[in-house]
This record gives sequence, structure tokens and C-alpha cells, in this order.
Amino acid sequence: MYCGNIPNSVLRMTIQFPLVTNGSQIVDSDGQVILLRGVNWFGFETDNHAPHGLWTRDCTDMLVQIKKLGYNVIRLPFSVECLSSNWVTGIDFKNGKNQALKDKKPLEVMDFVIQEAGRQGLMILLDCHRLNDFYTPQLWYGDGFSEEDWIDAWTLLAKRYKNQANVIGADLKNNPHGAATWGSGDIATDWRLAAERCGNAILSVNPNWLIVVEGISGSVAGQKLSKHWWGGNLEGVRNNPVRLSVANKLVYSVHEYGAGVLAREWFQKPTSEILDLLEYRWEMGFNYIASENIAALVGANKIR
Repeated sequence: MYCGNIPNSVLRMTIQFPLVTNGSQIVDSDGQVILLRGVNWFGFETDNHAPHGLWTRDCTDMLVQIKKLGYNVIRLPFSVECLSSNWVTGIDFKNGKNQALKDKKPLEVMDFVIQEAGRQGLMILLDCHRLNDFYTPQLWYGDGFSEEDWIDAWTLLAKRYKNQANVIGADLKNNPHGAATWGSGDIATDWRLAAERCGNAILSVNPNWLIVVEGISGSVAGQKLSKHWWGGNLEGVRNNPVRLSVANKLVYSVHEYGAGVLAREWFQKPTSEILDLLEYRWEMGFNYIASENIAALVGANKIR
């Protein structure tokens, strides 16, 4: 997520929180442009209820390494189920590792990760990756969880971390797909409307956060591309943008992957055609949001 070469000027930057948007840019409270370069740290969305790798490494050591590698933000996925759970697995406490996490519940482990990330100069973007600990649902409800459960989970976190400045926002739902629509007006499936309901609930208790909204996988009226990845179709933004109660807090997020994830048909073209085809896909599918200064846009990718 947000990978690339990071200028030294960005690494030396002192960020004044909270972050806001200015057209297609994310800026701090001094108006300084902020370039988000980061990684996903999976685990809270699984039945470990803790970041992965702690079965081998010390949590603080891993955060120090992330910072040394030049990243400035961690996208921290979680499940709604995790937040109400009382148990954590997959943490090694031998030889002095992870002593600060002993006897902690999942939310308390999250507290430590976020606080220690702040001490290391790292921002946190929270991501509702799943509802239960095992599957990514098509919609923002299901798997035994209601829309109210989903919004309640977000408002709990928004209140809990309201004064934790390095927590910069909420990625409302990972990879809407399948039955999810955009701009249909159907209360049961319209992801754009659900994102507004949840985003505004968060902003009502914590107006400092950025609200990050991913795309869908299905079709929208007037779209130009035939297929999209899960969470990748943001063509609907042009005619049906997300409307939030607090200005300059909306960020769109696209999920766009390479052939290592799935060899989609556009990767089957001759090499000489692929770059032009990808440029067209990216501009039509999502980059127009940034190039036309409609809103801020971040991207996620997966390398295998």
C-alpha cells in the first residue's frame, strides 16, 4: 500500500495534525502537502486478534524497522469481531519479547501498537477489513453483523483514539464487491450511501479523521471499463460523489492489482500494448478523481 521511493524531504517532515484535504492533495494543518507511504500490517482482522509476526518478532522492533525502511503510515486492518473479543493468540513472550502486551485484550494490544507507532513517528490508518475473523464480506453487513454493529465499531474507535493524533483516519470497509452498488439508491446495497452514513457518524464524534472510501467491483451507470477488481471501481464518483458533513475530510481509495494476483485479460495483451492499456484503465477507473482535482486519492496494491 502506498509504496514507492520516498524523498528525504518527506522523511524529515514534521507533520502538524490533524490532516485535511485540499483538492486532490492531503495536507497537514499548516498546509504542508503530506505524501502517504506505508504498509499494511495484518493480524487484527484474523483470529490471532493481534498483528502478525509477533510470534517471532518484538512489536516495537517491527515498528522501528518500518520507520527505518522509510514508511510513514501503517494501514492497520481489524475485524468487528476482534474489537469485542477478550483473547489474543500468536504472540511470543520468550526472551523478553512483547512484554508490554502480556495479559492484554485485543483493543489493549491495538492501543499499544498505535501509541508505540506514534513514538516512532508513524501514522495509523485504521481499516475495517472484515466483520468476522475469517471472510471479507461483499457488503458492510452480514456474517451475523448488522450495519449498526459496523457503525458502532467505528464510533467506538473514533472516540477511543480521538486524542491520539497519529491515528489519521478510517478506511471504512475493505473491498466492497459482489452485491455492492454505487449510486443505485438501494439502501441495502448502495455502498456510497452506506459510506456517507458511517463517515458522518464517525465525524460526529471525531471530526479530525480522514474518511477513506473504497470503490466497488460491480458496474455503475455510464462506466467505461468492463471489469474492476474488488474495491476498484470508482467510476461512480463522477456522478455520485460521497457527501460528508465535515468538509475536506474525504479520501477515495482504489484497489488495483497486478498479474501476480490474477492474470486478468488486460495482462494477456502484447507487452507493447499493456502500458497504454493500463494507463487508460487507471485514468478512466479512478485517477480522474485526482487529475481533475475532484478529491484526494490513495491506492492499495498487492505484490506476490
